[in-house]
Amino acid sequence: PGEFDTHNDTKETFSSENYDDDYFMGKLNTLTHRARSDYASALSRWLKYFPKEQILILDYTTIATKPRDLLSRVLKHISKEDVEEILQKNITTQDLSSRINTSNIETSKNTIRASLRTKMESYLRPYAIEFNKLLQKNWPDSNNWKLCEYPLKESS
Repeated sequence: PGEFDTHNDTKETFSSENYDDDYFMGKLNTLTHRARSDYASALSRWLKYFPKEQILILDYTTIATKPRDLLSRVLKHISKEDVEEILQKNITTQDLSSRINTSNIETSKNTIRASLRTKMESYLRPYAIEFNKLLQKNWPDSNNWKLCEYPLKESS
């Protein structure tokens, strides 16, 4: 079982086994979570006001795997200055390796049960497909990452 912070300095035990798939799907299928899952609509709104050349899309996992590369891409996007010089003078290896706001080791060990994962993937698939289409339409020659489209699994 993992723990979650109730914002009052107490910890309560939470076990996903106490809740069925419908409980979690109900939480996922709220207006707030739908809006957070619909990257294509959010990006389309940005594209109404800014040219695509002013928008930089980055893969979140790059923060953990290649923080210097990610920072370099951001600096190149917003600056005409010598990015490598800026990085050398201002950013240490320690700066890039420190972790802030990371998950608790106990909660990160929890896995999503197969039945719930299948339902969540089915729910998220249309959002991922629309976002990937928008990326391809606006940045066809870039090597932008794309969202996993959760391919349908064949039943055995």
